[in-house]
Amino acid sequence: MLLKIIISLLTTVILINADILILHSSNDGKAKPADVQYLQKLQDIATKNGIKIKFQPTPWKRALLMIEKGKADGVINASFKSNRAEFALYPMKNGILDSNRRLNDGKSYYIYKNRKSTIKWDGKKFTDVDGAVGAVAKFAVIDDLKKHKNIKIEIRSNKISLIRDMAMGNIAAYADMIAEVDKVLKKHSQFAKRIVREPLPIRKKDYFLVWSKKTYKNKKVEMEKIWDGLSR
Repeated sequence: MLLKIIISLLTTVILINADILILHSSNDGKAKPADVQYLQKLQDIATKNGIKIKFQPTPWKRALLMIEKGKADGVINASFKSNRAEFALYPMKNGILDSNRRLNDGKSYYIYKNRKSTIKWDGKKFTDVDGAVGAVAKFAVIDDLKKHKNIKIEIRSNKISLIRDMAMGNIAAYADMIAEVDKVLKKHSQFAKRIVREPLPIRKKDYFLVWSKKTYKNKKVEMEKIWDGLSR
């Protein structure tokens, strides 16, 4: 009986101090620059809570298979898909996705506009339209822009020309992801003072750190603490 109690206590200690293996995509075995900040944030959360955490660069399809088989605990930057939710655990609240515990909204598109333009985006509709709204060809946000019949859409393959024309006032606005616009403004700082971003996204897609259902049962406490650390 005593032996069983000792084994039980040892098992509990092992689970509490269990390592958490989180997978991420990579460039030549290194984390993608856009992911470094998220990995650092997860490391900070883990350190604060006394959790041992490891990161491993892994091709996306293999990462999902490892999560499905329980060979790894988590993977970052997973959008919600019902078939994926069969083996991967997403943060939920009252039966729906808990966006407050998302990892990031890296695929969200925002409306940028010339500072002198009267066009406005309130999260649902465009008002005071005084020119076209630009978008890069084949970008997903075009479908969202097409829902608004009171705007003209300027579609091109060159985003720099669209941002330049917005800064010059030739078009009223431009729709893109923050990271993409920041790249252009870093190289062409002369545009930055002439444009402003509307606060609400026109297209929003949350990305999550998801856990393997097979390992969650043994590491629930640690995994929940990491999710809680992401709360906004």
